[in-house]
Amino acid sequence: MRARHFLLLWFCCFPFAIHAETEWVLAGGKNDNTYRIYIGSNIKRLPNGLVEGREIWDYREPQTDNALKITYRSRMWLQSFNCKERSAAALSLAFYSDGMGKGTMVHSMKRSQDKIKYLRPAPGSPGEYMVNKVCSWVK
Repeated sequence: MRARHFLLLWFCCFPFAIHAETEWVLAGGKNDNTYRIYIGSNIKRLPNGLVEGREIWDYREPQTDNALKITYRSRMWLQSFNCKERSAAALSLAFYSDGMGKGTMVHSMKRSQDKIKYLRPAPGSPGEYMVNKVCSWVK
């Protein structure tokens, strides 16, 4: 009886645990490895045809933002991608004390709907790679 309950729980819930994990794909960075940019494979297609995904800027050394009065090792963006227009817009941003979006969230901000602006990334940039990669995942 216990084994049957375990198997039922395993087959019922395990797939959700897999989808909750995000694989981070290297999108670019600085040649001296002071930072690297990653995109998350866990993306969400929205009813309006847009796609939401996450991006991490991971720094080798702690960074200081004097205006915000914070020190951080990574920052995670929530981006919206318009695959038809090949553009992206930043929706929110969170700063973390440790690399890869781990540790304590030291600051966060969210853009209001009226401030969201979609831009086409420069050719050959990490932004263009991210738009192309995310949009290829939802085809």
